[in-house]
Amino acid sequence: MSGARSFLKLEIGRVIRDKVALIYLVIFPALGLLAYGTLFMNRVGRDYPVALVDRDADYGSRLVGHYLESCPELEVVSIVRTEEEARGEMARGRIMAAIVLPASLESDLKSRRPVRVDVLVDARNLVNANFIMTAMQKSLGFGQAGIKFLIYKKLAPAAEARKMVQPLRFRSRALGNPTVDYSFFILTGVLIMILQQCLLVGSAVGVAGEAERGALAGTVAEAGGALRYLLRRQLVYTACQGPVLLVILGGYCWILRMPSANLLPLILFLVLFLEAVIAFSQAFGALFRSRQALLQSALFFSMPAFFLGGYTWPIEDMSPALRPLAAVLPTTPILNAWTTLTAIPDSFRWLGGAYLHQALLAVLYFGLSWMVLRTVIRRGAGKKASA
Repeated sequence: MSGARSFLKLEIGRVIRDKVALIYLVIFPALGLLAYGTLFMNRVGRDYPVALVDRDADYGSRLVGHYLESCPELEVVSIVRTEEEARGEMARGRIMAAIVLPASLESDLKSRRPVRVDVLVDARNLVNANFIMTAMQKSLGFGQAGIKFLIYKKLAPAAEARKMVQPLRFRSRALGNPTVDYSFFILTGVLIMILQQCLLVGSAVGVAGEAERGALAGTVAEAGGALRYLLRRQLVYTACQGPVLLVILGGYCWILRMPSANLLPLILFLVLFLEAVIAFSQAFGALFRSRQALLQSALFFSMPAFFLGGYTWPIEDMSPALRPLAAVLPTTPILNAWTTLTAIPDSFRWLGGAYLHQALLAVLYFGLSWMVLRTVIRRGAGKKASA
């Protein structure tokens, strides 16, 4: 027991004295979250300036304008007569979209002919273009129903007009993304990838540093073998990183105003994720004999892990050859469960498979780190004997 205490004390001292590990484990996660988080503090998707190309100035086009104005994402800042005028306004940066209404709008509706409405959108920024297109589709759908009802009401009694047109009003409620914008989606992915990359480098650099100094075999022997060495390092890094994760989670939820439903189940998931990444990092670090080589290789790990994790592109739509690789990445379970846990109350009841997946990855990578470390030490001993 005294040997375990002395080893833990020594390992904690190494973490504190190791500037690279300390920077990656404590400073970079907080700075990364704040740096990316402040980009999205104000959200997006409100009062995009648009123009209405009204060629006929009839009642139908005015009603479309009213529906556009009622949409919180859009603001009609000008009404022009020609499409060329609208293009000029867009070129000068005064508007971001224009709705071109045909001159025959009301007569076509009265004759029950299909009406074509052209929409011009400045798509240089895909985030803005996506919000504008969605808002316009919603507004024009309401406008079309309202215009048809008023026209039919002129042609028939109100009761018959209601049978001919049933205007629908709906209220959308996004369960997985209550802000219905990109901030929640992007910040979630950024947060997980920052945590993974910083944990990976901060934990793996200690093992690689021991190998670089030629002290890895001696440290493992001092700990009582590879298994005890890894268990104690797992405990040390969990104790050091746990409080940091809680502070970062607090910043994510309260400073950046992100959803925080199921907070305790989310903390449990973060702990499982922490254990999986630390175990993975120990296997990763044992493969290198210098810290510089480890840092260079770690730079290329984060981006593929993000894209293969099923967050930006669904796993079921990936090539079958890539799905097993996605399943064994330490970030895959938490990336796909985070938004559900944080945004949907009591959703942890249905996420047992994701918890089990994350726990199994922690066990899998711990076993892998044990096998890798034993192999590296045996090979090192064999080389010394042959020399």
